[in-house]
Amino acid sequence: MRRCNALLTAVMMGLLLIHAVAGIFEMIGWISGGNPVLSILSWALVFFVCIHMVIGCRLTWDTLVAIRQAKASYFKENKRFWACRISGLALVVLILFHVLLFLTKDTGVIRLAYFGPLQLATQLLMVLCLGIHVLINVRPAIIAFGCRSLKPYALDILIIISVLLLVTGLAFGVYYLRWIRI
Repeated sequence: MRRCNALLTAVMMGLLLIHAVAGIFEMIGWISGGNPVLSILSWALVFFVCIHMVIGCRLTWDTLVAIRQAKASYFKENKRFWACRISGLALVVLILFHVLLFLTKDTGVIRLAYFGPLQLATQLLMVLCLGIHVLINVRPAIIAFGCRSLKPYALDILIIISVLLLVTGLAFGVYYLRWIRI
């Protein structure tokens, strides 16, 4: 199940990259919004996130059952495990805010209704939470793919994640500045 989750994560990262780049271009005004292909890819990403969440809940449950059967509590020692779960839960809530922010009620088309300081804060929190969640889970994902060490990939992964998150955060900031100027 962990390998399936790792493959699912790779697919989600690809879709997230497409979604982020297209969203960045839309927010800074280089392309117009409402592309049906990008909308389908966005909903596919939401679907895969839901599957990833179900698998994560199942793996968490299995771990908690194993801990209970072993009659050993490693809650304090397993900080990475709990950081992964907490960041994942926070990310699910923030993704829900993201979807609700960009989905209007009357037409179902992805359009922004209002983008104020609170909306900016939730989107920046989502970007930050995504970065934390990905960084915590890079090593287990690499191991699930059969690699023994993270060292050959660490710098490349960190640079890609950092650039993507920085540009996404800046795009939300630029969009906010464009919104308040209107």
